[in-house]
Amino acid sequence: MFLGIGFYASRTPDFKEKVAKLIPKKASKVNQISFKSINNFTDKIQKFTLPDQSTVKIYPGGELTYALPFVAAKREVFLSGTSYFHVQKDKKHPFVVYAKGVSTTALGTSFTIVADEKSKIITVKLHTGKVWVKDVDSAGRNSMFSKILLPGNALVFNRVDNKLNVETLNQIHSEKEVKSELIFSQAPLVAVFVKLEQHYKTKIIFNADDLSAMSFTGTVNLNQTINQILTELTELNKLTKERVAEGYLIKR
Repeated sequence: MFLGIGFYASRTPDFKEKVAKLIPKKASKVNQISFKSINNFTDKIQKFTLPDQSTVKIYPGGELTYALPFVAAKREVFLSGTSYFHVQKDKKHPFVVYAKGVSTTALGTSFTIVADEKSKIITVKLHTGKVWVKDVDSAGRNSMFSKILLPGNALVFNRVDNKLNVETLNQIHSEKEVKSELIFSQAPLVAVFVKLEQHYKTKIIFNADDLSAMSFTGTVNLNQTINQILTELTELNKLTKERVAEGYLIKR
């Protein structure tokens, strides 16, 4: 009996070691990926801060979608509609916006993308920094492109006709009246206020020198009151608005 106990005791460590090898290791927890969408159902421009502290101003009717966790190899967002982006610098994690089959990549810059669902045209307008714009939805087509934009450039791509054009913003700034809207593309803010004065027949007082470096890209809904429109424009450009006897006073 004593010999048997001794033999078992001497073999137990090996037995335990073999059993330990047979027990499977716990599977590492896989990171769960979820998507978050931001919709602007209002008639005003909405400003949001992304997890990397980049900011985006989503125009009415726009939608932005991104994955959580946000910062991986890339910072990727998917856009429908019009948005202005101010991207935090991060050379290790490029910031990429996908819209209408076109990707816009930036390291740290500001730009506007117009990609309305009902339009066949996508426009990328660069304000500061540098961006790389390419067609990511044209496999086998002759319309593939890859362009580096510099400040003051605007890339306009017609997906249906496969026509591409790169222009300079100071040559394409314009506004046109469409039904109950005013559409501006890099129009000087002074010109925007003059146009609003004419339409609403309301005096807008401002110092032109204070606004000389400011421009506006977007759509103004003329069904809104002049007070609502001026509130949006002044908040967007960090200006102040004051109601005075003559009309409105805009100050820096």
